Amino acid sequence: MPVRTSQDTAAAVAARYSADPDPGFAVVCAATGAIEDHDVADSIEADARERLARGLPLTIERYLNGVPGIEGMRIALDAAIEFALRAAIAAGMPEADAARMLARQHPRLSAAIETAVALSDGLASTTTLGRSAGRSVPLQVPCEYGPRLPDGRRRFDVRERLGIGAQGEVYLAADHLLSEPDKPAWVAIKRLRPVAAADAASFAAAESLKARRIDHPNVVRVHDRGTDERSIEYIVYEHVDAGDLARWCARRSQRVPPREAARLVAAIARGVHAAHVAGVVHCDLKPSNILMTSSGEPKVADFGVAAAVRSNSGRIPDATPVGNLAYIAPEQYRAEEGAQAIPADIYALGGLLYFLLTGKAPNGETPAQVAARHARPDSPAPSARAAHPDIDDDLDAICRRALAPRPADRQPSAHALAEDLDAFLGHRPLEWRRPTPWRRFRLIVRRQPVVVAASVLLLLALIGASVGITRVFIVAERRVLEERLESLKTVHQEQQQSVERARRSMESLLHVLKFRQQGGVGLDWLPPLTIAESLIGPAMFDTMNSQSTVDLWTARVGVVKERVSQLEALGRAGDYETLLWRDALAFWALRIGDHEAARKYLDINDAHYESMLAPGDRWRDMRRGMRLTAAVLRAADRPVGTPLSDEARSVVEAAVRDLLALAEQIEDDSHNRALRLLFLMAAKRAFEPDMLDVPAQVAELQRRLVRREGVPAASSTLPAAEPAAPPPTR
Repeated sequence: MPVRTSQDTAAAVAARYSADPDPGFAVVCAATGAIEDHDVADSIEADARERLARGLPLTIERYLNGVPGIEGMRIALDAAIEFALRAAIAAGMPEADAARMLARQHPRLSAAIETAVALSDGLASTTTLGRSAGRSVPLQVPCEYGPRLPDGRRRFDVRERLGIGAQGEVYLAADHLLSEPDKPAWVAIKRLRPVAAADAASFAAAESLKARRIDHPNVVRVHDRGTDERSIEYIVYEHVDAGDLARWCARRSQRVPPREAARLVAAIARGVHAAHVAGVVHCDLKPSNILMTSSGEPKVADFGVAAAVRSNSGRIPDATPVGNLAYIAPEQYRAEEGAQAIPADIYALGGLLYFLLTGKAPNGETPAQVAARHARPDSPAPSARAAHPDIDDDLDAICRRALAPRPADRQPSAHALAEDLDAFLGHRPLEWRRPTPWRRFRLIVRRQPVVVAASVLLLLALIGASVGITRVFIVAERRVLEERLESLKTVHQEQQQSVERARRSMESLLHVLKFRQQGGVGLDWLPPLTIAESLIGPAMFDTMNSQSTVDLWTARVGVVKERVSQLEALGRAGDYETLLWRDALAFWALRIGDHEAARKYLDINDAHYESMLAPGDRWRDMRRGMRLTAAVLRAADRPVGTPLSDEARSVVEAAVRDLLALAEQIEDDSHNRALRLLFLMAAKRAFEPDMLDVPAQVAELQRRLVRREGVPAASSTLPAAEPAAPPPTR
C-alpha cells in the first residue's frame, strides 16, 4: 500500500536501510510505494537525509537513474537537485561552484537547477540567519535594488515601503526582469533582519524543500531569493494588491456578513491545507498574514514562524510561545510538546472566522486576557453568536469546534474545516452535529426557495380561509339555540366554499407541476407537494375530484420508490435523504390503509435511526405514532363479522391512548400537522363499532377533525384495508 505521510515515508526508508546498508533508489521507492510526484519527492528527501546521516555518497544520478521519467516530475526533480547540491556543499564545495558543476554535467537541467538555487531556503527562510550578521538598514525609496541586469539596471525598481515587522521590511517594486514595456510586473520584496538563532537556520534549510511545493491560489507564491550588497537576504513574493485582512476589514463601514466570512475562511483553509499537504505548518495565522486581492480573494502569507520554531525534539526553544497571542492555540501558549502541528493552525483558522464574525480576537485583547483564557484546559470556546444572534447556529458551531481548547475536539484537518464551511454556504447539514429531521427540512427549503414559493402562496390562501371558518364557529357558539341550526348551515356552506377554493388551488398547482415535468416525472416537483401536505394535511389530496388526483398520488409514490432504489444501489441506504423518503412512503402507505407496507419501511429505517437520533428527538415520537397507526389498521384489517380478539383489543386500547397523547403534544406544531391528523384519524378508527365501539369518542373526534382541523367529513376516516387504487375520488 502506498505510504501516505512524510513521517511514514521516512520510517519506511529507515527500515529499508536497516535491512540493506546501501539499497538502490528503485528499491527504496518500492518500499515506500511512491508513484506520484509528491510521494517520489518525499522518498527522495527521506533517502537523501538517510544517506547524508550515514556518510554514503549522494549524487543526482542516483535519482535520475532510479526513477524513470523523473524529469517530468517538477517536485521530485526539484528535490533531487536540492539534495545533490546539499551533498556537494557538505563535501566542502561552495554553493555557486556546486550549482555550476551540476549544470555542466546535466545541461538539459540547467533551468531547473537555476530555479532550485534561486529558491533555496525559499518561503520557509524568512527567519533564517543571513550570510553575515550585518545590520539591516531600511532602503531609501524610491531606489533601484537587486542584481544588475545585462543592460546595467538593477533588477528591481523599489517604489514604496509596504510595511515593517519583526522579521524585516516589505517593499513594493517593479521587477524589470518580468515586466513588459507597457506593463510593469509588481512584486513584494521582504528584506530579512539577521537573527542569531542557528536552530532557526538549521530548520529553514531542512524545511525549504517542502515549503516550495505549496502551489495553491490561496497561498502567496515565492518568485525568487537573493542577498544584496550589504549581505542582507531578501525574498521576492507575488504582490497582493489590497492589503492584509485586518486593513481590508477596517475599510468596510459595517462588519463582514456571516456568509462572506464563511467564504473567506473556507478559501484560507484550503490554502492552509495545501501547506499541510506539503508538510508545512504555518503556526502564525492572523489577519495581518492574510493578504487580499482586489477581487476579494484571500492568500496566506509568511510561513516564517513555521520554519523557525520546529526542532528535532518537537519542543519549542526556551518554552516560549510562538505566534500571535490573540490567535495562538492553548497548546502553543503553554509550549506543550508537539504543539506546532496541524491542530494549532485549525485553532487559528477558527480565530480568523471569529474575528470576521465579531471584529474581535478570539483569545482577548490583552496578554492578561489571553493568559486567563488559556489558564484552564476546559475553558469553553467563545461563541460568535452570543455577541451577534443573527449568526446561524451551524456557522457558530463550526467556529466553536475549531476553537475547541483540546486539539482532538477540533476539525481533523483544514480541508475538513473548509468542507464544513462549504456545507453551511450550500445549506447542507453538518453530519457531526446530528441535525434533527426538521433542521434538515429547513435546509432543503433554503436550498430550493423558488420551488417552495407555490406552496407558500397556497398555504396563505388556505390559512385565510381557515381563519374565516374559525371566526364563524366562535360566533355560532354564542348564538341562542334558535339560531344555531341556521348558523351551522352557514358554516357548512362556507366550508364547502373553502374546499372548492382548495380544489382550485391544487388544480392550479397541478398545472404548474405538469408544465415543469414536461420532460418526465422527477423529484424536483415533490418538495412543494410534500411541504403543502405537511402543513395543510392529508385532506389536500381529497379536495379534488379529477383524475389528476389519482395521477399525482401514483406518480409521486412511484418517483420516490425509484429514488430510494437508486440511493440504495449507490450504497446510500443509511443516508438521511433515503431515510426520510422511506418515512414518507410509510406515511403515504398508512394514508391508504396499507399497514404492511408502512411497517416494512419503518422496520428498514429503525436500525439506522437508532444510532442517528438523540434519545429525546421528536422524530422518534412521530415514527412511534406511525407504528401505532399501523397497529390500529392491522387490527381493523380482518374479515367482516370477525370480532376483535382480547389481545387485539388490548393492543388497540394502548395504541389509541398513545396516539391521542401524541396528537396533543404536537397540537401547535404546524410542521407536523399531517402526522397529527393521521394520528387523530387512527384514533377515530379505533373507536368505531367494529373495533372498540365507543360512539361518543367517534363523534368527538369527528367534530374535532371537521370543525377544528378542517378535514372534510368524507376524508376523516382511514381505510380498514389497502384499497385497490390510490385514494378514491368522489
